[in-house]
Amino acid sequence: MEVVPLRLFREADAVIFDLDGTLVDTVSLRAEAWSAALASHGVELPAPKAARLVGASVSRVVADVAAAHQVDLDEQVIEKKYRHELKYHLPKARPLLGAVNILRVFEAKKHPWAIATSATRKEAEYLLAQCLLLDKWCLASRDDVQQAKPHPDLLHTAARLILPSPHGRCIVVGDSVWDAQAASAARMPFVGVTTGGATRKALLDAGAAWVIDDLVELLE
Repeated sequence: MEVVPLRLFREADAVIFDLDGTLVDTVSLRAEAWSAALASHGVELPAPKAARLVGASVSRVVADVAAAHQVDLDEQVIEKKYRHELKYHLPKARPLLGAVNILRVFEAKKHPWAIATSATRKEAEYLLAQCLLLDKWCLASRDDVQQAKPHPDLLHTAARLILPSPHGRCIVVGDSVWDAQAASAARMPFVGVTTGGATRKALLDAGAAWVIDDLVELLE
């Protein structure tokens, strides 16, 4: 296993974290919500397969599912059902191993960090308060951009919130191929973490420079 070099973080001006599957254990919960939302429209997509879609924008998920199943899906209707299902699933969310401590380390060292997530701001703030016990954060959510991941807009937005200068360097830490693709498009080094369900190979193939099993490896 290749160890993420510490100099990568020392030389960076800031770090951008994904949320679902990286800091909070919500991939399976969102997958169940997607599975239920699609089932209500006649599309059978088991939660394990739906998990591969978590992290992408709603538009991307609906488009991919519609193409794969050769059906017409109303994005707005599907999204409304998906958000409704999330109300029953997100209260079960918990922080992932090392998540609380890694953010405390960055806070203690006054090292700038932010979160960039395809979730809505309301969902993200709920998860941050419930799981990570944070009372302040820099957040770029789906509500802040026209296109969510795998487009780089969220990462650029997050970077503007925390970089001391427009020429600063950010590292991205995330769990999905969508995170890796967004980081690649934004020309930011990407560290993949396998806590969200994506395999090491999938993350490397998507452009990850390093892959770790959990955030505890960064603490070590």
